[in-house]
Amino acid sequence: MSRSRSTSTISRKDAESLQADIRIQDPILIKMLRLSRPQLQFGQDSDEASLPAFYSSNLVIPKGEKRIYVGENFKSIIAIQKVGDIDGDIVHSRIDIQNPDGIRSELNSLSYEFSTQLYHTYLASIELTHAGVWNVIISLRYEQSLTAQALRRNFQIEAKPAILVRTKISQASSDDSRSSQHSGQRYTHILEAQIENITDTAMVLESCELIVLNKWQVFSPPGTETPHLKPREVYQWCFMLVKGEGSDAAKLSIGWRREPLGVKGWQTTGIIKI
Repeated sequence: MSRSRSTSTISRKDAESLQADIRIQDPILIKMLRLSRPQLQFGQDSDEASLPAFYSSNLVIPKGEKRIYVGENFKSIIAIQKVGDIDGDIVHSRIDIQNPDGIRSELNSLSYEFSTQLYHTYLASIELTHAGVWNVIISLRYEQSLTAQALRRNFQIEAKPAILVRTKISQASSDDSRSSQHSGQRYTHILEAQIENITDTAMVLESCELIVLNKWQVFSPPGTETPHLKPREVYQWCFMLVKGEGSDAAKLSIGWRREPLGVKGWQTTGIIKI
């Protein structure tokens, strides 16, 4: 009578996982948490001792605030926590921002001392001016076992357009009775601007200003209306223009406040040619 012997084997994937589990952990942990109320502001004299209330398990992003849009400020807390031994308890940090065009700039450079506390926090505010993927690059330098060490983490933010702007330009009719005088001159052009809300939440359009260039003149009917736009709704403004020099006439500056938290946004269009 023969007996069969069962043998146990470990797959390559399981072996790699086991090796990762026993690998030495980095002594510094980096986290980036978005504030649930992006319009929240602190004075320059804010004490870090008051920040741990925000750095907690209760810091969550409401359902309507998971998307990030061009023209709005991305506000977050960057937390650097000591979880292992380092020489001198000193960590040097640098935070860089890289926009979707690949242009990189320094946001912050600080040194942190961990002898009295296990973590430090930094309030970061990033103005998202382009659609696409933004990179927040956090680089740390410290010493461990008398050897210089470096640690880098890259957090990505994808910004999407919040509004869609369409413009239509027409010449003012010379026999149109509505073509009244403005500063002694007759209107020569009519500019219609349509603003569409392309976010997934409602917004209030707070302003739509036409910034004229090259001696062009503008008149827009006075009013204080702040239209409320649901997703995919459109609102239209009309501006009367007096011809100036050249074809580069103006730019539109648009401001909004997006629900449900009243997140403020602002965007300026490219040059409108007439």
